[in-house]
Amino acid sequence: MVLGTLLQPLDLATAKMSLPLDAAIGAQRFAHPAILLALANEIFVRNFALGPWIHTGSEVRKFSTAEDGEPIRVRAAVQDRFERKGHEIVVLNVFIDSVGGRPIEYVTHTAIWRPKAK
Repeated sequence: MVLGTLLQPLDLATAKMSLPLDAAIGAQRFAHPAILLALANEIFVRNFALGPWIHTGSEVRKFSTAEDGEPIRVRAAVQDRFERKGHEIVVLNVFIDSVGGRPIEYVTHTAIWRPKAK
Protein backbone atom coordinates (compact mmCIF):
# COMPACT_ATOMS: atom_id res chain seq x y z
CA MET A 1 0.00 0.00 0.00
CA VAL A 2 1.40 3.39 -1.01
CA LEU A 3 0.71 6.24 1.41
CA GLY A 4 0.07 9.87 0.54
CA THR A 5 2.90 12.31 -0.06
CA LEU A 6 3.93 15.17 2.25
CA LEU A 7 5.19 18.16 0.31
CA GLN A 8 6.37 21.07 2.44
CA PRO A 9 9.26 23.41 3.12
CA LEU A 10 11.43 22.25 5.99
CA ASP A 11 10.66 24.65 8.86
CA LEU A 12 13.22 24.25 11.65
CA ALA A 13 11.79 27.19 13.63
CA THR A 14 8.69 25.14 14.49
CA ALA A 15 10.37 21.72 14.77
CA LYS A 16 10.45 20.37 18.31
CA MET A 17 11.62 16.76 17.89
CA SER A 18 15.30 17.39 18.62
CA LEU A 19 14.78 19.11 21.98
CA PRO A 20 16.85 19.74 24.07
CA LEU A 21 19.21 19.94 21.06
CA ASP A 22 18.88 22.69 18.47
CA ALA A 23 16.85 21.72 15.39
CA ALA A 24 19.43 23.41 13.14
CA ILE A 25 23.09 22.46 12.83
CA GLY A 26 25.77 25.00 11.84
CA ALA A 27 25.67 28.29 10.00
CA GLN A 28 23.95 26.65 7.00
CA ARG A 29 21.12 25.50 9.31
CA PHE A 30 21.10 21.85 8.30
CA ALA A 31 18.25 19.82 9.82
CA HIS A 32 19.11 17.76 12.90
CA PRO A 33 18.69 14.02 12.08
CA ALA A 34 15.82 13.74 14.60
CA ILE A 35 13.83 16.29 12.60
CA LEU A 36 14.02 14.21 9.44
CA LEU A 37 13.21 11.00 11.31
CA ALA A 38 10.13 12.70 12.78
CA LEU A 39 8.82 13.06 9.21
CA ALA A 40 8.51 9.25 9.06
CA ASN A 41 6.19 9.48 12.07
CA GLU A 42 4.28 12.34 10.47
CA ILE A 43 3.50 10.54 7.22
CA PHE A 44 2.39 7.52 9.28
CA VAL A 45 -0.07 9.44 11.49
CA ARG A 46 -1.43 11.46 8.56
CA ASN A 47 -2.38 8.31 6.68
CA PHE A 48 -3.98 6.17 9.39
CA ALA A 49 -6.64 6.66 12.05
CA LEU A 50 -4.50 5.60 15.02
CA GLY A 51 -5.13 5.05 18.67
CA PRO A 52 -2.11 4.62 20.93
CA TRP A 53 0.88 3.41 18.94
CA ILE A 54 4.55 2.73 19.67
CA HIS A 55 7.56 3.49 17.50
CA THR A 56 9.79 0.43 17.88
CA GLY A 57 12.70 1.17 15.58
CA SER A 58 14.11 2.80 12.49
CA GLU A 59 16.93 2.01 10.12
CA VAL A 60 18.15 5.18 8.43
CA ARG A 61 20.23 5.52 5.29
CA LYS A 62 21.45 9.09 4.83
CA PHE A 63 22.24 10.45 1.36
CA SER A 64 22.50 14.22 1.87
CA THR A 65 21.60 17.05 4.22
CA ALA A 66 18.45 19.17 4.22
CA GLU A 67 18.53 22.89 4.91
CA ASP A 68 16.04 25.05 6.76
CA GLY A 69 13.40 26.29 4.33
CA GLU A 70 14.23 23.73 1.65
CA PRO A 71 11.14 22.28 -0.08
CA ILE A 72 11.07 18.54 0.63
CA ARG A 73 8.91 15.58 -0.27
CA VAL A 74 8.17 12.59 1.98
CA ARG A 75 6.76 9.41 0.44
CA ALA A 76 6.03 6.08 2.08
CA ALA A 77 4.71 2.61 1.42
CA VAL A 78 3.78 -0.25 3.71
CA GLN A 79 6.46 -2.93 3.37
CA ASP A 80 4.99 -5.42 5.83
CA ARG A 81 2.28 -5.99 8.42
CA PHE A 82 2.36 -8.80 10.94
CA GLU A 83 1.42 -9.85 14.46
CA ARG A 84 3.93 -10.54 17.23
CA LYS A 85 2.93 -11.42 20.81
CA GLY A 86 -0.57 -10.10 20.13
CA HIS A 87 0.64 -6.70 18.82
CA GLU A 88 -0.09 -5.62 15.24
CA ILE A 89 3.10 -4.28 13.68
CA VAL A 90 3.65 -2.26 10.51
CA VAL A 91 6.91 -1.66 8.62
CA LEU A 92 7.06 1.40 6.38
CA ASN A 93 9.55 2.31 3.67
CA VAL A 94 9.92 6.10 3.83
CA PHE A 95 11.82 8.12 1.24
CA ILE A 96 12.66 11.80 1.80
CA ASP A 97 13.97 13.87 -1.07
CA SER A 98 14.17 17.48 -2.22
CA VAL A 99 11.41 18.67 -4.50
CA GLY A 100 14.14 18.78 -7.18
CA GLY A 101 14.70 15.03 -6.70
CA ARG A 102 17.95 15.00 -4.65
CA PRO A 103 17.75 12.00 -2.26
CA ILE A 104 18.02 13.01 1.40
CA GLU A 105 17.12 9.95 3.46
CA TYR A 106 15.63 6.46 3.28
CA VAL A 107 14.03 5.05 6.44
CA THR A 108 12.68 1.61 7.29
CA HIS A 109 10.29 2.58 10.07
CA THR A 110 8.70 -0.03 12.38
CA ALA A 111 5.82 0.57 14.79
CA ILE A 112 3.22 -1.25 16.84
CA TRP A 113 0.14 0.34 15.36
CA ARG A 114 -2.34 -1.71 17.37
CA PRO A 115 -1.04 -2.79 20.79
CA LYS A 116 -2.28 -6.07 22.23
CA ALA A 117 -5.68 -5.74 23.86
CA LYS A 118 -5.61 -6.43 27.59
